[in-house]
Amino acid sequence: MTSWKCDNCGYQYDAKEPYEKCPSCGKECEFVDVTNYVPKMDRTGRECKCEICGTEVKVTNDGGGFLKCCEKLMVLK
Repeated sequence: MTSWKCDNCGYQYDAKEPYEKCPSCGKECEFVDVTNYVPKMDRTGRECKCEICGTEVKVTNDGGGFLKCCEKLMVLK
C-alpha cells in the first residue's frame, strides 16, 4: 500500500493509486508518494535497503526527507 499526500491541503491517505480529485479540498491536486518519508532524526541508526539492486545503507546523520537508490525510494528495514 502506498501513502499519498495532497500537495495543496496536506490530506494524506493509503491506497494503491492517488485520487484524481482530493476528497478534502475538492481540487484536482497532485498527490505525492510519502510512503517512506520520515521526519528529521527518526531514522538515525536505522538501515535502509534498495529493493531493486539490494544496496543497503545505515543512516548516520538524518536531515529528513527521502532516501533514494536506482531512482526509487529505499525501504526502511
